[in-house]
Amino acid sequence: MTPSSIFLPLANGSWRRYLHQDDAPMLLERLEQERLVALWTWFQALHGGRSGAVLAEEAPIFDLILERLCEPVGSVEDGGNDLFSVIPARMGRRSWSRALFGAGLMFASTWLESATDEPFPIEANLDQLVEYIGNEPWMERARRERDSGCASDQDPAELTKILLHREPLLELPIEALARTVVNETGLDPWRIELPCQARALFFLGAIAAGLEVPETVSGFHENDEGMDEDQD
Repeated sequence: MTPSSIFLPLANGSWRRYLHQDDAPMLLERLEQERLVALWTWFQALHGGRSGAVLAEEAPIFDLILERLCEPVGSVEDGGNDLFSVIPARMGRRSWSRALFGAGLMFASTWLESATDEPFPIEANLDQLVEYIGNEPWMERARRERDSGCASDQDPAELTKILLHREPLLELPIEALARTVVNETGLDPWRIELPCQARALFFLGAIAAGLEVPETVSGFHENDEGMDEDQD
């Protein structure tokens, strides 16, 4: 399967509202500094994002889709000159951070809208999103969307690029979190595979779409505190 045949499932046009001038500032409001700190705390927590491993362990197909969305359209097999002409495009910080942020925004916007019949989206958090992703049969959904011709043709990285053109300040939270990932992992730009921690940008896009960050304490959720103490 070539990178160009990969698409993000469950991504209708609900995210297009953020292209409107009146709704664009909402993204900045949801990505203030304290929310980035809260997101990273949840992302690293054992009962949270597990530093990105939660998707690889509970939704490996979906996780692979996210990673493929970060790949360049061209490859050595598709007639590229050599491996070194592919890796920089694949691993450049702006490339994967914009692709994953756009994917999170598109996916969470659609999920929030489709999860209720009410005129307004439901209130939900990242734990609920992860639970949904882990329980959905993504092979079946992707095949159904592809065969019915309703698969999204919007490139998540291109969407982020459009949003950045309309609101340049959006680059600050995206770049800040991407830098945190690089500092945390010592990410070598010549590595072929993305580290699990890069998935933080997907969840950044999700909170930009309106999801809440669950509260965490000392690496575990507040609701799990009593349970953990009972086990000691």
